[in-house]
Amino acid sequence: MRHLPSSVRAIVPLDLQRHVSIGAALHSFGFHAMGNDFITPITSETINIVTRGGRLERVIPASTEVPSPQDFRTTLRVGNPRQRVVELPICGRSVSRLLGILRLESPGLRGFSRGDLVEVSARITKDKLLEVDAKIGGVHVGARLLNPLANDEIGEAETRMLQARQRFNEALLKFRGTPPIVEVEAYAQAAMEAESYELAADMFITAERIDTTRDYATSICCAYSRTNQTDKAKEWAQRAMERSRNATTVYNYAIMSPIEQQEGLLREAITLDPDLDSAQLVLGRVLHRRGNPEGSRLIGSCIQSGRRKMARHSLDRDGCRVLIQAAQVIDDRETLDLAQTRLRHLDASSPYDDGNLAGSGSDGLLTLST
Repeated sequence: MRHLPSSVRAIVPLDLQRHVSIGAALHSFGFHAMGNDFITPITSETINIVTRGGRLERVIPASTEVPSPQDFRTTLRVGNPRQRVVELPICGRSVSRLLGILRLESPGLRGFSRGDLVEVSARITKDKLLEVDAKIGGVHVGARLLNPLANDEIGEAETRMLQARQRFNEALLKFRGTPPIVEVEAYAQAAMEAESYELAADMFITAERIDTTRDYATSICCAYSRTNQTDKAKEWAQRAMERSRNATTVYNYAIMSPIEQQEGLLREAITLDPDLDSAQLVLGRVLHRRGNPEGSRLIGSCIQSGRRKMARHSLDRDGCRVLIQAAQVIDDRETLDLAQTRLRHLDASSPYDDGNLAGSGSDGLLTLST
């Protein structure tokens, strides 16, 4: 009201819950007494399968009632002779709205035959779960995907955690709220790789609660630090170092500590692991700013280590970022370009293999089951 003129008067009902209760009562009367649901949710967009050539085959049309009154069915075909795996990426209005991936694997070494029918059926439940089943001959696979009606688009990096989330959700439903530790851990790791750090922290903490013998303190510290929750990150860094004093835990605690404590802790981390690139980078940067020649030597060692890992194709995203920062300190343009190219390549990886996609069916039409 502060943003409105003084002549505007706020009308507030004495009992705010009364309107909610009346609405619920009317809906209950219509649904139970008259057999009529006044509020019928519908899908806001088409749900598709990505097929060969990037073509989208419709599975569930837009404006379908929720829950689906009947199953929707469509038929695709195996595109290659002796194809061992058929992948069915499920998406919304575009490939960037990837919802899940179904994989059918041939039980024999000969694989599927070109032209084999891929029969797909799909429905949306009253709980807004998208259920998809697919079969090729006697090979069957099914999945339950949560929240297919969300409108947010996701980028390539985020889609990499999709399969882990899919398995986690299925396990959550199957085991009635307490999924196996392996699925929780896999989902947490995938969330970290997709840079969904707060989700990753929650999943790692959940994993520790499920199995108290597990130690994910370092991963939780890392996840919280990347969401700028410094107090939580430092708490878990200290907890990790108390559990196991090694190069990684000492380094993490060092960068959370006051500046006067950092150098000693960083040197301890490098002593424990001379190949810890991140510790070399941070200490090298501190010393380089002071004009200490040891700083340049540490930065150079960090760059050499990162380039060796890149040559072996073992440099991950975090390693790329460390290498980029090290190259920027001493203005090593060649290394900077190589590390940035490597990082772009990692971010552009597809969650499915185009060669494993199915082809369109003979008529490509969607039919409603009877």
